[in-house]
Amino acid sequence: MWAAELCDVFEAPILQGTSKPMKHLDASLQTAFGAALAILMFAIQPAQAQNRAPQAGGPWYTLSGGAAPQACVTGEQTAHLIPQLRAQANALLDADPGLLERLSPEADTRGIGISHVTFASPIRHKGEFEEPGYYAVTNFVDHNLSPSTLSDYNCGTRTYDWATGNHEGTDYILWPYAWKRMDENVMEFVAAAPGVIVGKVDGNFDRNCTLSGATDWNAVYVLHSDSSISWYLHLKSGSITSKGIGETVAEGEYLGTAGSSGSSTIPHLHFAVYDKFDNLVDPYMGTCNGLNPDSWWISQEDYWVPGINHISTHSGLPVEDCPDPEITNEQAAFDHGDTVFLMLWYKDLLNGALTELEILDPTGATYDDWDFVSPWDDFSAAWAYWFFIPTSADPTGAYTFRADFAGQTYEREFWVGDMPSGLTPSDQDLDWTLYPNPSAGSVTVDYAALPGQPLEVSVYDATGRLQQQHKGFARTGENTWTLQHLAPGSYTVQLRAGNRTSHRLLMVAR
Repeated sequence: MWAAELCDVFEAPILQGTSKPMKHLDASLQTAFGAALAILMFAIQPAQAQNRAPQAGGPWYTLSGGAAPQACVTGEQTAHLIPQLRAQANALLDADPGLLERLSPEADTRGIGISHVTFASPIRHKGEFEEPGYYAVTNFVDHNLSPSTLSDYNCGTRTYDWATGNHEGTDYILWPYAWKRMDENVMEFVAAAPGVIVGKVDGNFDRNCTLSGATDWNAVYVLHSDSSISWYLHLKSGSITSKGIGETVAEGEYLGTAGSSGSSTIPHLHFAVYDKFDNLVDPYMGTCNGLNPDSWWISQEDYWVPGINHISTHSGLPVEDCPDPEITNEQAAFDHGDTVFLMLWYKDLLNGALTELEILDPTGATYDDWDFVSPWDDFSAAWAYWFFIPTSADPTGAYTFRADFAGQTYEREFWVGDMPSGLTPSDQDLDWTLYPNPSAGSVTVDYAALPGQPLEVSVYDATGRLQQQHKGFARTGENTWTLQHLAPGSYTVQLRAGNRTSHRLLMVAR
């Protein structure tokens, strides 16, 4: 996981953050950190709501950094496609001269005295989706034409370019769990304004993971009442509207769902607009937008819209292997002594932003609370997690992980201990141990008889990248392997027995 590239984002995320413990740590961790840990625990426990860094976290995507190796849409591709779309639009207008008038120009219907259409959002979530968020805006139009020099409409650097061109659209990525949520059709693309379809492409492969410069994206192109044309690129194959060229669409009408077709590395929408003269438009108005004099949005969003898209508890870190759906390892039920990963998935996390975090016990009382002040740069998609290890002295029942951020409260309930009937059992009931822990050079997994075949042990680093995998173990016994190539730090060891998985935290110390 954690290594995903977008058609407009070109480096894997960077692991950031200083590891600090939660309220309870097991004896092996205390042994590893010794006196330093004792001092840190003394500093944390007496006072409430102290600033506490996550176990790990940082940007999910690097948002800028000069020239990309390729583009999702090159200047040559744009120059080739624009006249084709304009010719199709003109052919439709020649056959039906009253077409544009019937699209009800927004300048008239809204009475705002403008000579161009204005757009509603080109995306929405599917109707039954209930999470607080599902996307992040990672890149805007690049207004600085010099290679490796960036400027979005707000004079920031939330954009990118390459050696021979500049990004000419706005990118909305599925976030988090992009591939899983692509399969679930979570992000729908809709007509941002009334129009008529002047082009559509479907049937191309939609699970690309590299910036290849390919043109075989799935797309819909819509002509509007002012003769501007909006582009919706990288759609999922087979998801596109059944309407054909020449048919009209209303504002908010379904066009397709997010995919990763063409030159793309993650499911997302590339939304681009060209005016009646085929000049690029940036619908966002700001100091550094030199393309058009006003906003093309009905209601323009702020440059940053901070929030938490997802709050979750896990038995281990999520695992991503592009383009397969993410293995989320989300879990809602744990045993005493298990490691609970408490994860936040941020949209627009800014440097210095405060998150107030809390764990409520089964009575609703505060079990633990702490603050997190982001030490990182401004990121449009970021993540962070903390550990919680309930001991045998802690009560059984439903706990709540709560985060207050940017004026909103987010909660996730999880269970600790024996569960009443009807709840999903913890996957941590597989009987196995891992020692020595911490380890300096080798580790042994010791397990009783386990169900299913084959047995498989995998070791993931703190960013979720697979470091080791061992298959074909006997159904009972001990197996030892070396850790010499692993750097000091925390790792997650996953034991798989048939269709059951269980996780342990492993510390490597030299």
